[in-house]
Amino acid sequence: MPRTVTVSLPSHRTDSLLEEIRRLPGLITLSVQRGISLQPPGDVVNLELTDRALPQLMHVLEGHGSGTEQDVSVSIGEPVGMISASSATAIARDVSSSSSFEEMDFVIGRESNMDLFKLVVMAIAGFVAAAGIGTNAVHLVIGAMLIAPGFEPLVRVSLGAVGGNRAWKWGLLDTVKGYGVLVLGAAAGTLLLRSLGTRPLGDTTGYLSSGVLVEYWTTFSWSSTVVTIAAGLAGAILIAASRSVLTTGVMIALALVPSATLVGAGLATWQIDLAWLSFLRWLHDASIVVGTALMVIVAIRLRRGRGHALTERTGGRA
Repeated sequence: MPRTVTVSLPSHRTDSLLEEIRRLPGLITLSVQRGISLQPPGDVVNLELTDRALPQLMHVLEGHGSGTEQDVSVSIGEPVGMISASSATAIARDVSSSSSFEEMDFVIGRESNMDLFKLVVMAIAGFVAAAGIGTNAVHLVIGAMLIAPGFEPLVRVSLGAVGGNRAWKWGLLDTVKGYGVLVLGAAAGTLLLRSLGTRPLGDTTGYLSSGVLVEYWTTFSWSSTVVTIAAGLAGAILIAASRSVLTTGVMIALALVPSATLVGAGLATWQIDLAWLSFLRWLHDASIVVGTALMVIVAIRLRRGRGHALTERTGGRA
């Protein structure tokens, strides 16, 4: 999928930037509007290029102050359609690669921020999961996994660590906020079940044996660890491919929501040992998600670095 990029920068830098952009492989269109940018003041450069050429462009823009200087602004988008006879082959043969680091940072920042609405959803997820565990109804727990936006904040920790910025702190803060609220929602659901005469962690109703869900999400095994690693890798790759909406499916393979739910249920019923084991299981899965995301993001940075080296050796020619 080709990309559209808009760059606002001081007028005295425009010509040198245009000279470097013209040498990029995969360039489709290039235009400049002199002196029209008010914030930041200066010129506006618009271009369209193939997806595989985007990392090389970002390297060029970094050399002109992108991300480090306040008078340079960059916006990246995707067109819904593109027709260019001169670049028809390049467009048709373009392969969607991973998102640029800047795109991942923007998307994860938007989707991981625990605003009021996301916090309410996390609380509801904990409530529903507690009802599912308390009645041995696994479909309710799966539903809670699907609605809980609890994957992206963990990936943001990894993204910030690799990028060397404060994003990892925001990711950690949103993780604590989100799962903290989920624990409270689970505690509320557990207390409600108890008030209705149901034993929240030992009822025999439902279609599964009593306690089987509690046991599964508070214990460790090699098989569950392998599945968690695979799910963590899949989730990070989906985010890198700009398919973060599909990470809701990844959450089903992880124990993040049910283990956090059992923390709340354990605390609500004064079963501290259960709460502690559940927290350890949550920490196990959360650590794997952060670790696998680190692997994927570092691989992307290394791949981008190799692209930069190739561009410098060939003078920007494909």
